[in-house]
Formats: sequence, structure tokens, C-alpha cells
Amino acid sequence: MGGMRDFLLQTLSPEGHYRILVVWPRKLLVPVIRLIDRTLAIPDDPAIVILEFNPNEHSSRMRRLGRELCFAGVPVFDEGQGRLRVYCPRPGAWTVIEAFQFYKERISPDAETLRNLAELGDYKGIAEIIGAVNYRLVGNTLITEGVTRSGSVAFQSYACYDLPEGAELVGA
Repeated sequence: MGGMRDFLLQTLSPEGHYRILVVWPRKLLVPVIRLIDRTLAIPDDPAIVILEFNPNEHSSRMRRLGRELCFAGVPVFDEGQGRLRVYCPRPGAWTVIEAFQFYKERISPDAETLRNLAELGDYKGIAEIIGAVNYRLVGNTLITEGVTRSGSVAFQSYACYDLPEGAELVGA
């Protein structure tokens, strides 16, 4: 509860646009806050892992996977020059990392399933594999309570974040 230092900021592009890959889904799997200046903020929470992927010969496949994850509710941002930043619920992080490794001949069954679900546009299936941060807004306080995956608790944590004046929860 130390103010803005408890948040990771996603700035707007130089043109003033959000860098998120798709229009907001109804429910995000990770809480995203819109500040009064339109900057986006994600809580620096133990239930959330930041993944960054640099462009390579599979950049178009990586971007397609990123878009589908974003449609499913995982915040994926274009950092420019082909780099992607993903804010992922902790229990699904390794699966997401593997799914983005298109250069590998073998990946885990969960990562393969994640790719297949993304290709099919099965957003509910994606959420079941990755998990979702449990969060709610009480007054001007964001409360996070771990991660659930496939209906059971996959990661336990608890934190409260006081939102600055004028901030709002995206997708709520």
C-alpha cells in the first residue's frame, strides 16, 4: 500500500494509443487499472508474472498467439520493434513461455494445448490452462487474492492496493 510504486506502468504510444494488442475483453485475467492520464497500471503482485518476448523468425506466430491470449483476457502489450510484454497469472507462466517457443520441436502438452486453444479461439479453455488472478475493487482499494485455475486455488496470496484518485479498474 505504498502508492504508485506498487504498480507497473504501461505508457501510451507516442501517438497517444494504448499498446495493448486487442480491444479490452469483458473480464481480464489480471487486474489492469486506467489512471486519470490514461496510463495503464498493473499491480506489482506476487500472483502476476511479467514475460517479455523479443522478435525472431517466428514473430508473426508469436504476435498471433499474443492477440489470442489478449482476447482471452491476458494483457499483452506491443513494446515496439516486435517485442511483446505479457502479464500472466503465475501458475500459467511456464506454459505461456513454452507456447511462445516456436523454435522448439517439443513442448509440454499444456503448451501445445494452449496453442491449439488459441488457434480455435477457445478463450474459456485458455483461461482454464493459464488461470485467473482473483481480484475485486472495494471502494478505492484493489484486493488480489491469489490465482484460481480450473476451479481450484493454484496460487495463494493476498494484497491490497490503494488506487490513486480518478483511477478505474479496466473491464469491471
